[in-house]
Amino acid sequence: MEWLDYETLVLLFGMMIVVAILVETGVFDWIALKVSPSNFSNLLISVWLVVLVIMKHKALKATLSKCIFN
Repeated sequence: MEWLDYETLVLLFGMMIVVAILVETGVFDWIALKVSPSNFSNLLISVWLVVLVIMKHKALKATLSKCIFN
């Protein structure tokens, strides 16, 4: 099966396992409470924090992908 990329399949499966573990431990709930607008007086600060977290996650994901598949 030439159309099936096993490396991508393994990466997606591994990411699903990590997300399932994070959901079970409540990490996403904890992050949501930490960045919720009710904790900050300014909504703009909350939005920037979410953007920074997403940027950090993207950088980490790109680094790990390069390390694993190169």
